[in-house]
Amino acid sequence: MKEHIRLASAIIVALTIVGCTSVKHPASAELQEPGKTLFDRGREALVDQRYSEGIVLLETLVASYPQSTYAEPGKQALQNCIQLTACATARAAVGRGGGMTFFPDKPI
Repeated sequence: MKEHIRLASAIIVALTIVGCTSVKHPASAELQEPGKTLFDRGREALVDQRYSEGIVLLETLVASYPQSTYAEPGKQALQNCIQLTACATARAAVGRGGGMTFFPDKPI
């Protein structure tokens, strides 16, 4: 009977050790590369056309984690987004009549 208890205990300990070592914790990956979460969320916001949110997330990434491997791609994505939103704003202003207005009866 004692042998069965010892065998069961040994099996439980072995399974516990194997089970605990094979588990990969997502939090540990974030601790190793904290800028990844900001970069992923920032890109996702830009893809979903939530430009203000994306810009804030990418600016936070660049300011908080300048040594991160995601800082440089974050800077590039931020620059592209700013250029695209500036172009979109300029196009919208022209579409609303914010551009040059032509009056045929007045000289230019």
